[in-house]
Amino acid sequence: MVRYSSLPFRHLVKIYGCDVTYTHMILADCFSKAKNARDADFQHCINDRPLIAQFAATEPEYFAKAAKLISPYVDGVDLNCGCPQRWAVKEGIGACMCTNPDLIFKIVKRCKEVNPELPVSVKIRILDSLEETISLVKSESKKLVHYLLLFMVEL
Repeated sequence: MVRYSSLPFRHLVKIYGCDVTYTHMILADCFSKAKNARDADFQHCINDRPLIAQFAATEPEYFAKAAKLISPYVDGVDLNCGCPQRWAVKEGIGACMCTNPDLIFKIVKRCKEVNPELPVSVKIRILDSLEETISLVKSESKKLVHYLLLFMVEL
């Protein structure tokens, strides 16, 4: 969720038994380019683990660099290919990426080259048909990700 998974929120859900938390969706290009974006977009503390950093990206280098920068503070990174918000789709990130499995593969592959020990996941949504969704899940990216998150909500 954009801007809803802040440090206080993550702390609260852990009090109620949540085992693993995610950051809000962070734009990998901004995060990798500017320290002020990193400071504004990511806060953590010693008790904030296990934690997965969730990034939106269309460029493999930005995702890989963002993952490298955040890796000391998280237990994995997630490529968000599930955000249905209009602004995200307009930017070419989020749910619209599900129609481009080659780009997903390139992004995940580059991240694994730069960060071989860092777990990587991809969040997707159900596509227009079950067959399209299964095809995406069976794409080349599945060989590189540690797990796949599937949101069971149709767009």
